[in-house]
Amino acid sequence: MVKDPGKAAIRISLAVSVLMLAGKLTAYFLTHSTAILGDALESVVHGAATGLAAFAYWYAAKPADVEHTYGHGRFAYFSAGFEGALVLAAALAVMASGIRGLLYGPDLKHVGAGLAITGALALINLALGIFLIRVGRKQKAMILIANGKHVLSDVWTTAAAVIGLTLVLIFRVDLLDPIAALVISVFIMVGGV
Repeated sequence: MVKDPGKAAIRISLAVSVLMLAGKLTAYFLTHSTAILGDALESVVHGAATGLAAFAYWYAAKPADVEHTYGHGRFAYFSAGFEGALVLAAALAVMASGIRGLLYGPDLKHVGAGLAITGALALINLALGIFLIRVGRKQKAMILIANGKHVLSDVWTTAAAVIGLTLVLIFRVDLLDPIAALVISVFIMVGGV
């Protein structure tokens, strides 16, 4: 039996965030897709946010002391707010890469392989996001709920990349890739608010 389901959930989230980043970077280097790069940038932010969430979960659980007579639980609010700020920063970076792709044109390669990798990663993230929100609600842990919602927003960004690349394959219009990156930036921005 797990002593602290919240800690276990955060550890799982950290491990999956490393897998996501490695997988998305692999897909990007295979495809040179601006949309996948944007999705990978969001995963970098997610990894940093998950690390902060793990620290915040541990810190917020510390008992009250002389300096913090009401405990350390308020740190959870800082963590959730900081995660939102990171998400907005990722949105701006993705938007910049989409604009750059529109200006200079994409040089796509191995789109099918990138689609397969990215699609599989989206399914893993979907399961993780649902899991984190369920555990967070059960444990009344805002940090886990915020992290789960961030993971689910990542699913939408990945779905936009998959849809964009699928359209590139169908219509043979490479400029749909940076357009998908711009759509991803909007998804990320809305998720960070």
